[in-house]
Formats: sequence, C-alpha cells, structure tokens
Amino acid sequence: MKRLVWIAGFLALALVVFNGLLFVASESGEVVVVTTFDAAGGHETRLWVVDFEGDAYLRAGSADALWFRRLKANPRIAVARGGETFSAQAVAEAHRQEEIDAIMGLKYGRADGLVGLFSSREHAVPVRLVEL
Repeated sequence: MKRLVWIAGFLALALVVFNGLLFVASESGEVVVVTTFDAAGGHETRLWVVDFEGDAYLRAGSADALWFRRLKANPRIAVARGGETFSAQAVAEAHRQEEIDAIMGLKYGRADGLVGLFSSREHAVPVRLVEL
C-alpha cells in the first residue's frame, strides 16, 4: 500500500512539474493579450506573436481552440502589445502555416519546441492582425 501511495505521489508531482514547465515555456518571450468577444463579453487569451512582412501574426493550435472559434465568429479583436492596446481585424491565413511556424520557432526557440512536443502543429492556423 505504501508503494502505491508513493507512486501516486510521484505521478502527481511529475504532472505538476510538467504543467509548470509548459506554463513557463508558453510565457517566455513576447506574449500579447488578445481579447475576443462573444455574447458573454470579452475573453482574454495570452498568445505568442511574430512579425512577418509588416504584419503581426498569432498562431492558433487548431481551428478548435476556443479563442479561435470566438475570433471566427467575430474577427474584430483587441490586442495588448508592448504597453499599448489596439483594435484589429483578425484574418486566418492557413497558407502561411509553414512560414509562421518557422518564424515562431526562431523567435521562441526551445520554448516553441517544448510546447510543440505536446501540441501538434499539423492543424495550426496562422492569424494575421490588421490594425484598425
């Protein structure tokens, strides 16, 4: 019985450490706060951002991400970046996936690699921000 308790405790600790590592990795580097809107109001999501060809890009892990579904229903969002908040029109650009994945990898390095181990990039969706 003691062995089962020890194993359960070890697994719980490993889960906490794992989640902590993913949190630290996802908060490393530049993080923007994106506010999407639905009937219940505004919802904030913290996301990585990169710049490409003069535009800022976000990346949804998949089209099923809750923030992305709200964005598709209402593409006008608010973005807090670098101490400033601005309104933007969000435009999904699936054809840019390889380019945006590569730029995210360069900018966020090991953190992007770690998060990518547990979140497939296969269905990722780049989102271009058009400032309003």
